[in-house]
Amino acid sequence: MSEIGSERVLDAFDEFESNWSIRREKLTKELEDLGGIVAGAAELYEAIDHELAEALREHDAQYEEAS
Repeated sequence: MSEIGSERVLDAFDEFESNWSIRREKLTKELEDLGGIVAGAAELYEAIDHELAEALREHDAQYEEAS
């Protein structure tokens, strides 16, 4: 055994190290995809918020005209 611990721990580090470039590329792609989803959700939220605010302003204007 080494300073790190058991052979299982050493094997896990070796496996991680050997697969890191593949995993890093996959993780990077998944994070980019997630970023796109979040950006799309933010744009949709802004559009809905704008439409709702406009509808409320129109409603308020109609209410004031009727009063």
